[in-house]
This record gives sequence, C-alpha cells and structure tokens, in this order.
Amino acid sequence: MKLCSCGEIVEPAGGRCSRCAALQTLGLESSATDAEIKAAYRMLVKVWHPDRFPGDAKLGEAAQEKLSAINLAYRHLSTARASGRHPPPERSSSAPPVTPSRDLESLSKRRGTVRSFIPVRALAILAFLLCVLGLLKWLVFQPLDTTVSSAPVAGPIYREYKARVIGRWQAMIEDISDFAGHRSKPQSDAASPPAAIQLAVQQPAAAPLAKIRVLPYVTVGLMKSEVIETLGTPSSETKDKLIYGDSELDFSNGSLVGWKIDPVRSPLRVKLWPEEAVDPDLDAFGVGSSKSEVIAVQGTPTFLSENTFGYGGSEVYFQNGRVVNWKYDSASTFLRTRAR
Repeated sequence: MKLCSCGEIVEPAGGRCSRCAALQTLGLESSATDAEIKAAYRMLVKVWHPDRFPGDAKLGEAAQEKLSAINLAYRHLSTARASGRHPPPERSSSAPPVTPSRDLESLSKRRGTVRSFIPVRALAILAFLLCVLGLLKWLVFQPLDTTVSSAPVAGPIYREYKARVIGRWQAMIEDISDFAGHRSKPQSDAASPPAAIQLAVQQPAAAPLAKIRVLPYVTVGLMKSEVIETLGTPSSETKDKLIYGDSELDFSNGSLVGWKIDPVRSPLRVKLWPEEAVDPDLDAFGVGSSKSEVIAVQGTPTFLSENTFGYGGSEVYFQNGRVVNWKYDSASTFLRTRAR
C-alpha cells in the first residue's frame, strides 16, 4: 500500500491521493485552507473560461477541458470537506509500542482536567487580545481617524498601517479561538485519550509544519469585491478606482479594466494571460503584433489601459488590438522588438 506525501492512501492510478491530486489541479499545496481553495477556484474559472477565446477553436477546446478538470477538482474537495473524509496520516507500523507506566495511568485518569485546562488558558488569552484590540481602536486609532485619516499625504499611509495592525490582531484572535474550540471538543473514542496522553509525555512535540500559501492573481474582468477579497482592504477607493499605496486599479461598470502598478513601493499580484494561441518560439514583437504576442514576449505590463501597455518607463501603443508604435526608455524595462 502506497501513501501520499500527506499520509493518505494513494489512488491506484497515480502517485497522489485524490485530495492532493485535486489540489494540484487548482495549483495548491496539500496545506491549502478552504478560503485559498475557493479563491483559487474563482480565479481559474475566469482565466480558463472558453468564452475568452472566441477566435481560436483549438484553444477554446483546450480551455473547456481545463475548466472541466478544475470544476471536477473543486467539486471533489467540496464533497470531501462536507462529508468529513479527511483522515489524518497513518502512523508507521514499525514505530515501537508505547508501554504505559503508573504515572501515565494516573495521568490518564485525570484526562478530564488536562482536557479542560488548555481551553481555559486559551480563552483567557483570547479575552486579553480582545481587550487590547478594543483599546487600540478606542485610544489610538479613533483620535487619529479624525485628524490624520483625511490628510492628502499621510492619510493613505495611516489607513494602510491601521488595516495591517488590526488585521494581525484579528488573525491572532482567530487562531486562539480556533485552537480553544478544537481542544474543547469531546473525544468519541474512550481508549484514545490515554494513548494521546502517553504519546505527549513520552515523545517531544514535533515542530509545526510551515503553511504554504498560494496567493491568486488579479486579472482583467474581476469585480471590485473579488479584487478586495484577493488583495485585501485598499488604502482608499472611489467608484471606479481602488488604491493600494502607490498602485491603482481602474474599473468600468464594476469590472477591472486596467491598472498602474508601482512594483517597488506597492507591488500587487496582477496577471495578464494571452487570449489566443501564440508561437512558443516567439522572442520579439513588432508593428502589427497582437496584444497576446506582446504579453507572451514581455509579460504582464505594469501599466494597462485599452490602447497602452506600460513596462516601467517603456510603453507599447495599440490600435484595434495591434501594435502601431512604442516608446523605449533606456533607463527602464528593455523592450524585445523587431525592426520597425
């Protein structure tokens, strides 16, 4: 019997378990959270929707196959989560048996005390963090909201810093709350508490695995609420614009249509993919090249509008979706162009 890297049994037809295979289809690791799975699924559905490739039947067919695989993977993960079919990794049968001692037996008899002590301590920490968060909002941020928040220069910086500080405290509160709720759940198996206590006493605690987070990109066509869900709370916003520090995202009818990104001071996770099939050996563009060809050669622009791609100080100009001219800034991004 083969085991996946996460500890579950490997499917007969592959080298991964069904859950890890589904996560791989969504571009995620086995430690991905439900929120990350949902965000990656929404982004991939928009990226691989066949309607984005109306001029290329072969590319549209490939996108349809990719979209079917994405939907199947997400449906599997949702069904498995709803049914609770996420068994923990099995322990190796070669591990030496644990021999209980009198001390362990007496400790296991007091398992009710051990089980209730940890949630009480976690709840005390949770109450302390909530008090500190309330004091931060009342004593620190509330006076500054009426003075600094509306300042044209310091306002965006202050709001970004405020959101970052409050976000960190809320994340700490959620972690402590989840921990207390998990530890306070009753054990259904009467024989499992002594074994758990024995392992905890005889074996040192293993170092927790670092979470690997796959952060989704923002692309053209997303709604404002979806952008905020992916990138977080903006420094400021208007009806047609979201501002993150020195970077801006432009909207039309509630849909993302362009941006201006400062990759040094305010980098954002934006991405453009070619909308049509492009020669994989293409290494330069010229007059008459399509937007997809420019993207394949130069990558995602830092400035995007309907008729202009900007790469730092260099710019490429379009008319009816085709390159008509460009401006090269020698002190900025190099443009891989053919002779005019």
